[in-house]
Amino acid sequence: MDSSRSNWKHPKFKTSRIALFRINDVMQNGYITEKRYVYENSCNYDKLPDWCRLLLDGYLSDTAHSFCDNYSRQHRMACSEFLIYVWSVGVTKPDEITHKNVIDYYYKYNYRTLKTKNLYNRIIRRFLKHLADKDFIPGSLAFTLDRFSISRIIILDERPDEKKCVDLYQQDQMAVKILPAEYYSMAKELGDVFLEKHHYSKTMKKTFRKAWRELYVFLEANKQSRLFI
Repeated sequence: MDSSRSNWKHPKFKTSRIALFRINDVMQNGYITEKRYVYENSCNYDKLPDWCRLLLDGYLSDTAHSFCDNYSRQHRMACSEFLIYVWSVGVTKPDEITHKNVIDYYYKYNYRTLKTKNLYNRIIRRFLKHLADKDFIPGSLAFTLDRFSISRIIILDERPDEKKCVDLYQQDQMAVKILPAEYYSMAKELGDVFLEKHHYSKTMKKTFRKAWRELYVFLEANKQSRLFI
């Protein structure tokens, strides 16, 4: 079917996918188990290496109570596609996933509609947030896959030498060193107290928090292990 897809209009392609889904259902279960069919590209999940499948199965198990069956299938499809991509570029364990991997996935992976792209990216962000909560990946990776912020993320290694920031601080200044994650935790706490205390509007609160979050992503994306304040 893949070889014919480019010559078919989407309704014909969709109908053919449903037919294949039903055949697969009968082959696996002996009969048709579903009255409604949301086609799932199961080959991506089946192709996942063990470490990817363990991550995804753990996520789906931990969130099973939150989703209906159709939504769980969407999560498995979206996350499988992302994991297949990072595996294809050489990632062999979760802590090797980089901000550049996430950015490249956003720009290189094609979806039929923008609505589908946004839906899948929201799902993948939730998956990355889950991995971050488990301390498998840096917390800022989930924030990277934000369609409003991703175009502003700077990776210093990709910039011409003359445009790279050599020093983000003065070496001789009196300062306190903190980790990027510690900075972001402090920024969120400051926002919750300071912005509320001074009655900032919802728009200004959102603007401040977005700026703090994007700085956090920048620091971790460029391996700035210490921030001087």
